[in-house]
Amino acid sequence: MRKITTFKCPECGMKFSSMPGWSKHIKVHHPGLKPKGYTDMQFLYYCITGKTHGKCIQCGKDTTWNEANGKYNRFCNNPKCKQEYTKIAKQRMIDKYGKAHLLNDPNMQRKMLKNKSISGSYKFSNKSGYVDYVGTYEKDFLYTMDHIMGFSAKDIMGPSPHNYIYMYEGKAHVYIPDFYIPNYNLEIEIKTDENMHHKIQAVDKVKEKLKDEVMSKNPSVNYFKILDKDYTEFFKYLTDKKFEIDDAAMENMNAYIQSRSPRIDAALEEVEPAEENVIIPKKDVIRNIEKWKPGPHNILFVTGLSGSGKTTLAEEYEKKYNAHMFELDGIEHGYDSSGKGILAKVYKKYPEAKDREQFNPSGHFNVKLYDAVIDEIIRICHEDSKNLYIIEGIQLADKDKEIGFAYKKYVSGQPLIIKGTSVAKSYIQGTIRDKKNADQDPSFRRLKYTIGNDKRLQEFDKEVAKEGSLPAEDRTDFGIPSLKKYPMPDAKHVKLAIKFFNYVDKEHETELARNIKKYAKKYGVELEAGENNRFSNYL
Repeated sequence: MRKITTFKCPECGMKFSSMPGWSKHIKVHHPGLKPKGYTDMQFLYYCITGKTHGKCIQCGKDTTWNEANGKYNRFCNNPKCKQEYTKIAKQRMIDKYGKAHLLNDPNMQRKMLKNKSISGSYKFSNKSGYVDYVGTYEKDFLYTMDHIMGFSAKDIMGPSPHNYIYMYEGKAHVYIPDFYIPNYNLEIEIKTDENMHHKIQAVDKVKEKLKDEVMSKNPSVNYFKILDKDYTEFFKYLTDKKFEIDDAAMENMNAYIQSRSPRIDAALEEVEPAEENVIIPKKDVIRNIEKWKPGPHNILFVTGLSGSGKTTLAEEYEKKYNAHMFELDGIEHGYDSSGKGILAKVYKKYPEAKDREQFNPSGHFNVKLYDAVIDEIIRICHEDSKNLYIIEGIQLADKDKEIGFAYKKYVSGQPLIIKGTSVAKSYIQGTIRDKKNADQDPSFRRLKYTIGNDKRLQEFDKEVAKEGSLPAEDRTDFGIPSLKKYPMPDAKHVKLAIKFFNYVDKEHETELARNIKKYAKKYGVELEAGENNRFSNYL
């Protein structure tokens, strides 16, 4: 398989780092290039493979395009083809091994699974049909594929039509994966680590290992196991699969490429071999936290991706330090979370801001008014310098094409936390939160939006660090004096040093722990740390 990493216009060869940029360029500069009725993904697939339809692996008839998968379907719309395929798969296994040689009869095993009390048929929300499942975890998987990934019943077969043989204690056993996605030739196993009797659990673990070995060594199929409803890596896997092109399809294109080489070469140039990778959760970025106190630095700015926990963190700080937290989402939705009447003061200056249609993303969004409102909110908070404030929202990293980051002038040099998470987790959390609109939302629109926000946050952090971070004050009360890090001028900062202890490099860990104890004694701070905090090792 080959993965598309960079997108090039097949007409003029211009490069783009994302598909939206590529498709916009074609619409604006080559409006007649894309065939009528094609989606952007389908046109990209056509540019690379030359295919205008797929072929049913059972009957050979033409198959339709599947936008959720980014591929042509492997089965036609006739349900009998899937049924016949399943029968043939079973018969091949019987012909090879024979029922008499198997500990389990696969046909009987399937009937037993279907008759379990926890079994059922999941009805897809787009009315595409039903898929059978065995257990609540399997049902949750189908719900996730339906409501979050935009799959239909035609995209998933449950249970898998294939039987696999593994040897246990010298006897052959049948293994039937929970689901099969034909368009990716992907077998899926759903598992939970819930407790059970230790003897049963021990046997199951041995069998699971044997099954995994059989599947991982099978070159004819892809295999993925999902544990305890953790879909993080699976979403990334599906994203990669959507932008992969089969090697056979590439090889069949030789004649086509030669006939249209100037355009096709441009599209193929940046198609590279796929590599597996995982979206790793990013750590929190913390800047100038020691300055957060009444006075010129009385605002703590908190930003991050959806679902990262930035609001939860802000609420914790609000309660712990008797601060007032204003959620920037309140501008669009008309609520004030600060309890200080900030929004009421804003409305006095900008009465038109009461009209929520001014900030409707689907309509005419009044950017000028929005910027003015945020400017006024920050001014009001700074003016009340005796109190501590927290301003929270992804909006802090808003970027304008002409002026760059709109609010960098306020955030640079100020206390700032960019709450870390993974793009995949943010995508999942955000989609679940907005599930009432999931049916109308194309499967990858939110993921692309989230990745864009993630890149913007990284740029924002670099800009703030480059232009606005002020040098630390001249003092000696640092947890790491040589680096001028972890200042501890009072009890509050000693507690913060403990809270953020895990962010220190291990080479400075002992020194920081020693100085925390020193200043804790000076300010009368009772030392305590959770078991996941490395400082607990020094108590």
